[in-house]
Amino acid sequence: MKLLGKKRIIVLGCVTIILSAGLAYCSLFLNFVRVPTGAMKNTIIPGDRLVVNLLVREVRRGDIVSFKFPRDLKTVFVKRVIGLSGETIWCDSKTDRVFANDQELPEHRVFVEPQYDNDDVSTLKPTRDEGGTFWTVFYYKAEENVFPADELAQYGVTKAFKIPVKGDRVPEDIERNSQLRQVYDANNDGLYDDDQYFVLGDNRDNSLDSRFWGTVPRSLIIGKPFMVYWSEGRDGKTRWDRLFSKVK
Repeated sequence: MKLLGKKRIIVLGCVTIILSAGLAYCSLFLNFVRVPTGAMKNTIIPGDRLVVNLLVREVRRGDIVSFKFPRDLKTVFVKRVIGLSGETIWCDSKTDRVFANDQELPEHRVFVEPQYDNDDVSTLKPTRDEGGTFWTVFYYKAEENVFPADELAQYGVTKAFKIPVKGDRVPEDIERNSQLRQVYDANNDGLYDDDQYFVLGDNRDNSLDSRFWGTVPRSLIIGKPFMVYWSEGRDGKTRWDRLFSKVK
């Protein structure tokens, strides 16, 4: 009996150590976020809860990242990195194609039925698949596109946009805005503090992204989501088919 009791104590001790180590790992290296909007449909849909890897050694094109929104640091966004520091980005809204340094990115382009209601959490319905070798992005059918990005966007749409690198001079609109200056030029030397990244949503015709508010500093990138650990609709019902699906 005494031997059995000792074995139980050893087992319980091992389980406690394993659980404690797991909790410590999660608190140090993982983050958990809920996605409320459809800017990343169909890759990520509203109600998805994501596991985020905080160990980010390198930011590469095509990575999905979570980051603090530069215009409101209390808000966390999830987008895809399209342009890297020092590159020139051109988002041609007339042809729905994206170029980096004058080279078209071979994104997997899918045209879908438009969704005009931002509260619609259903997935986008494809109408035409044009293929491609990179990540999948979704555009509304050209004849029904009611989100004319070239009229609203400031960066990389009306003309090609050079993504700043650390040490580049910040533009006047940042110098004059104390809030933005703290984000991009905290030491007030007139130069960018960090390398910058250009991010887009996969739901290209309904995404508030770098085309409209600018670049993401490296220091604001929190991590890379890699899995859906839970998902539920507005009705509270669990989307079982989404659980443990990879984010890519």
